[in-house]
Amino acid sequence: MNLITRIWITLLIAVVLVISIFISFFLFLGVLFVALLTLPYIWYVQWRAKKELEKMDIEYEIIEIKEIEEGKKKKDEYC
Repeated sequence: MNLITRIWITLLIAVVLVISIFISFFLFLGVLFVALLTLPYIWYVQWRAKKELEKMDIEYEIIEIKEIEEGKKKKDEYC
């Protein structure tokens, strides 16, 4: 290959990398924005449900997702 072809291929690869990095960056910002909006709402709903249950004097237990997954693994072991 001659020098001009190598320069064009290098520039083309560089442009593709820069474009993909920008797309990834903006996609990351979008996911981060959605998470920043969603997580506080989830925490508020949990807090509000806890307060309502306390107001009605109902016993409650907070179940973590990790506990559910561990139970599922134990169930799968028996199958």
